[in-house]
Amino acid sequence: MALSVLATVSAPGIARSAPSTPCDRAEEGPTVALQSSAWRAAVDALRDATGDPSQPWGCGGGSIDLVEHDGRATLMVRGADGAMISREVESPDDVVAMGEALLARPEAKSSPPVEASKTPVAAAPANPPPSAEKPRSASSASADPRVVASAVVAPRYAGKSNVMMGGATASVGLPFSNWVPALWVRFDGPLAKLEDHAMPFMELCIGAAFGRSFPVKELEIRPSLTASAVVVIKPEHADEAGETRLDGRLGAEARFLFPRSSLVRAVVSTDTEIAPGNFDSDDHRDPMRPPTLLLPTYTIGLGVGVEIAPR
Repeated sequence: MALSVLATVSAPGIARSAPSTPCDRAEEGPTVALQSSAWRAAVDALRDATGDPSQPWGCGGGSIDLVEHDGRATLMVRGADGAMISREVESPDDVVAMGEALLARPEAKSSPPVEASKTPVAAAPANPPPSAEKPRSASSASADPRVVASAVVAPRYAGKSNVMMGGATASVGLPFSNWVPALWVRFDGPLAKLEDHAMPFMELCIGAAFGRSFPVKELEIRPSLTASAVVVIKPEHADEAGETRLDGRLGAEARFLFPRSSLVRAVVSTDTEIAPGNFDSDDHRDPMRPPTLLLPTYTIGLGVGVEIAPR
């Protein structure tokens, strides 16, 4: 009786003194914070699941990363040993189940003794199939190219000057998180004048653009805001002196690129520019005097070309 009472009294103290086992949950990777709210919530749910010590995917440490693209995402799981495995998931609802499967560790279970009279267990195959694909780095899973370089040719109408021009544009951009800052240069030459007194001219434009990419299946739509400095040149003729003017313009451009995931993509672009400083100019055409260089108040272009987008 005394031993029973002693055991009953000392049991709670023993339970309280037993140290609790810490649970090492998986950490959140660096790119998760850049994704949309639904995907971030799915990663949080998976991290919560790794806090259950009773499950094979619980308390194993490591990290969970995710990159969203094309309405889907690439889930990347790095174990405590440093090995990384990645899988494609179709929706946020699939993240927890796929992550638990990737994080699960084999449980060591003791097998009952096998009697000599029973059939022996078949030997494991000499070359078991690999259990995981070759890991892909986070940079290769990213939807953004490392750089985009393009060449576009486009006819262009110059308002107020009333001339048609033909031009070629070269640009280079450095995408990040679907944003695309770029530098570009364009040369325009005269194609036709649309009235008798119109004065053809040439121009060299150097500018910058800042745009945003929107993927739509195999199409990428990229609207941008632009700003440029322009050198406008009226060539010298036998009976007319040449003239050079400086101009500044603001504008907007929309590019349509396809196929979106290809190294070389076709480009269809449209853009418009305005020259705020030319709206209030007092330039008039006097039929009794030689025509002067009349700077355009706006231009409109429609072009086609190619873009190279290495990843």
